[in-house]
Amino acid sequence: MYAEQRELSDELGRLHRINADEKEYRSLYEKCKDFNKRKAAFKGQDALLAACWSVDDITDELTSTDIDCSASKDTVAISLRNLQDVELSVLKDNKLVHKVTLQNPRKSFYVRDTITYILPKIN
Repeated sequence: MYAEQRELSDELGRLHRINADEKEYRSLYEKCKDFNKRKAAFKGQDALLAACWSVDDITDELTSTDIDCSASKDTVAISLRNLQDVELSVLKDNKLVHKVTLQNPRKSFYVRDTITYILPKIN
């Protein structure tokens, strides 16, 4: 199990280096789920040994959510990972002046999706 755990960890690093696509990250996630199923099947002393090896850090990363936002003039670019939508609120003098929910049409697994939104004129 140790060797397979290392291979899965190395694969994640490789996917990061090559800017992999969603399909490759999903394949790695499925391999990790399979690893966990086989690990759970061990009994007795073997189960105690198998408990030493984990790919939970990989599955946690692959399913984690993240958001980043940048703005230039009247355009907002929102980068999402593993999120279906985002609520954008604009405050002026600490008062809400605009609020919108933006849908992520791609809904990619792990790879970042970018939503661009042009703000309306705000007085």
